[in-house]
Amino acid sequence: TSPHWPKQIDTFAYRPKFLYVQGNLGLLKEPSVSVIGTRSPSLEGKELALQTSRALGKAGYVVASGLALGIDGVAHKAALAMGNPTIAVVGTPLCSVYPPEHELLQQQIAQSGLVVSRFAPSTKTQKWHFLLRNRLMSALSLASVVVEDRDGGGAVRQATFALEQKKYIFIYQGSVDNQSILWPRQFANKSRVFVVHKSGDIPRVLAQAMKRKASVGKPKDAFVQLQLFS
Repeated sequence: TSPHWPKQIDTFAYRPKFLYVQGNLGLLKEPSVSVIGTRSPSLEGKELALQTSRALGKAGYVVASGLALGIDGVAHKAALAMGNPTIAVVGTPLCSVYPPEHELLQQQIAQSGLVVSRFAPSTKTQKWHFLLRNRLMSALSLASVVVEDRDGGGAVRQATFALEQKKYIFIYQGSVDNQSILWPRQFANKSRVFVVHKSGDIPRVLAQAMKRKASVGKPKDAFVQLQLFS
């Protein structure tokens, strides 16, 4: 196995045997958060994706997304504009680009970030490959932020995979309050799902959640350390 192989994906269903990568392989070992959403976002959704990407990058997280039109593209471009690394997990082989409008963006990410695919160069792209892409993206990430999506959208499907994988999910309060869609309220009360008001809340809440996860089963150690340094 390559020393660059991301061990965080090993325990999950539909784990790929191979990954095809272009760019900075070291990013596979960095803490990443998926910023995902609809291909046809509102103006508010675009602004929220921009702010989310910036807040995560500022906090030291690598922004992962799926290179799709809409929210994904905004998240990638915001990271690049800030000089922050970004990972594009794509549903095509590396030699292809989908959507074609993001050919230049894929090249830019390959140069200053990382493009990841589970599909061999000879693979003919199928619609369901994008769901496998979402599973992989979720597995690579500590958490997924669903910025804005419709019921049954790809980002919502990724949130379902994230729940299966016991990953964290972030949803904005604006989505929960939107009465025209059901999914945010279906997710809101589940464990490891956080509803936040603003992008700056995400790094703080995620750090707290990771700290709690790390301390589970270690109360005695924590007590000993407190005694040592008190």
